[in-house]
Amino acid sequence: MIPLHFVGDGQRDEAMVPLFVEAILGQPIRAEFRPWSRLHGAGRGYDKKLLYAVLQAKDENACGLIATIDADKDGKQRIDPLRAGRESHRQKYPEIAIAVGCADPNHEAWLMDDQEAVRAALSIPHDQSIPKSKRPKEDLDKLIDEWMQGRDRIDLLKDITRQVRMERCHRRAETGYQAFVDDVRSEFASLLP
Repeated sequence: MIPLHFVGDGQRDEAMVPLFVEAILGQPIRAEFRPWSRLHGAGRGYDKKLLYAVLQAKDENACGLIATIDADKDGKQRIDPLRAGRESHRQKYPEIAIAVGCADPNHEAWLMDDQEAVRAALSIPHDQSIPKSKRPKEDLDKLIDEWMQGRDRIDLLKDITRQVRMERCHRRAETGYQAFVDDVRSEFASLLP
């Protein structure tokens, strides 16, 4: 089991992103997650928060760090400081892999891009349409409310994530999923089978 640290926006990211990475690496991982908002003492800016997260991952003997953000609001501008922070930290800490990603507009876009995964996890018949929109989080929540009343939303997000197949994600370049997959594969090439 590969020990990895994750930094993301919250509980939904904590549920989904480690499962995405596990599928990309094709190996089980042990995930330690921290939300960006809890990186106290890191200073301001995503580059400083990334360094703080790298130090925590290093101190806990993790093989690497996965840092993701959502593009909604100002996220598209946040990926550049993450990449710049990774490059500057790499000179100090070359032994730890750091993969970064930006989900556009959020990680639910990666799920909604694979309609078969959504259908299977939510037991939606093929004659029922699944909307394509610019609001994947809201649309997915509506589908969950309609088809899976009473089930835990986080568990359902995990179920969908486990069933996502990149080859069925036709908008993966637009949603940031392809760039994330490529970054994880590049940073963790030594761990790939």
